[in-house]
Amino acid sequence: DNATKKATFENTTAKNTRREFAIPAFTQDALSAVYVMRALPLKVGAKETIPVATGGRSYRAQVTVAGMEAVKTPAGPFQSFRLRTMLYTDDGQPNGRPIHLWISDTPDRVPVQVQSELAVGSFHLTLREAKLPQ
Repeated sequence: DNATKKATFENTTAKNTRREFAIPAFTQDALSAVYVMRALPLKVGAKETIPVATGGRSYRAQVTVAGMEAVKTPAGPFQSFRLRTMLYTDDGQPNGRPIHLWISDTPDRVPVQVQSELAVGSFHLTLREAKLPQ
């Protein structure tokens, strides 16, 4: 609830938990943050900070346009901006590992690839199909 600057985190497991916590103005969830990144004025070297709430906590996502890369996907080839996103706690400490997101250099700004290292391995998501406006 951006109006009250509060978010509610609910974990529905054997022990249902629900808690409310304070968030800065314009805070996004993780998926909404991708939409915000697509709308940024992308230019190699540019940096932006987006407030993000995930897992019941509030973070600052530092987004850096790290470069341009050609990405081949099952949906086709895309010239793409490579964004490096790192989450930081309120006291400026990094949280987790960076997430890399490739967004097409087209008017549609299609997310074509996501990659990150995890404590247990890594994940790599690639666009398989896209229905773009003609």
